[in-house]
Amino acid sequence: FGWRPAVFYMGIVSFLAALPFAAGMIYTPAAAGTSPVSSNDDKTPLKHSRNHCLLALCAFSLSAGAVLVQFANYIPVYAASIGFSVTAGAVMTSCVMVGNILGKFFAGLLNDRLGTWNTLCLYFGLIIISLVSFLSAPHNVFLLYMASCLFGIVFGISVVMPSLTAKKAFGFQSYIPY
Repeated sequence: FGWRPAVFYMGIVSFLAALPFAAGMIYTPAAAGTSPVSSNDDKTPLKHSRNHCLLALCAFSLSAGAVLVQFANYIPVYAASIGFSVTAGAVMTSCVMVGNILGKFFAGLLNDRLGTWNTLCLYFGLIIISLVSFLSAPHNVFLLYMASCLFGIVFGISVVMPSLTAKKAFGFQSYIPY
């Protein structure tokens, strides 16, 4: 079968595994037959501010992130399949880890400066650029190293942004600071 169908099927399984959790984010407590959580002593229910675009973006981020994170495991195989040595694949994997560290750091910094939505759009744009670079320059090892570094920011999205996106979508409802 090969590694490409395996990554594709892993993405489908990850998406199907995430669906029940996504459904839990969409339904209100009243639809589930429970009462809404109250924020004060007189048991007045909280007003729900649901931003369906952010919920859809969060579900898309989680499912796309699951597929993209799996690709990082196959970068040495990809390098070998386009004619590079295992050493080049190992350097590409190391570049992914450098992007991983920088992606997490800049995700928080950019979220504070630009906001959640703009940061996600910027990161998705960089991921698309990295994937296009992987496909368009299979004979330029330096460009593949740079694409690997850009690709590493996937981990910054998958670790930092889901909680920030949920906080942006739901505000401070039932938010307990630690």
